[in-house]
Amino acid sequence: MAQMMGNHSGDIDTIKYPISLGMTYELCAGIMDQIMSPEETMVKEIREEVGYSVPLDRLERITSCRSGVGVTGSFSTYYYCEINESMKVSSGGGNPNELEFIETVHVPLEELRYFMFDESRPKPPSLIFGILWFLQYKLPKITSRKSH
Repeated sequence: MAQMMGNHSGDIDTIKYPISLGMTYELCAGIMDQIMSPEETMVKEIREEVGYSVPLDRLERITSCRSGVGVTGSFSTYYYCEINESMKVSSGGGNPNELEFIETVHVPLEELRYFMFDESRPKPPSLIFGILWFLQYKLPKITSRKSH
């Protein structure tokens, strides 16, 4: 975002370009580590980004698909897991060496549908997909468990 015309120091004018312009809401994600399985990579990313230690057997594979078709053509695999505070091992926050500065955001269940389409909260299609999948396949089971 640095506008370099007339600014040779590389500093960003944060009045003109607030830091919030570069912030997005996203799912935990990462680039595949060649020596790790997709599941091991996901477990590593969850720990690094949000600070939860998730056992491999707690990951549920949702699907794999292509994204960025026509531009990057990346291949993504999506997972679901349920966490609780006993799994919290660190504050997370991402890897600063990879220029990750992550803040965990908890969205109440009753606000998910609104959040999904709130254009003031920038998010990629993958997050909307994840929320829709959760609302379709997990929320009914969670609601059913709570009512018994």
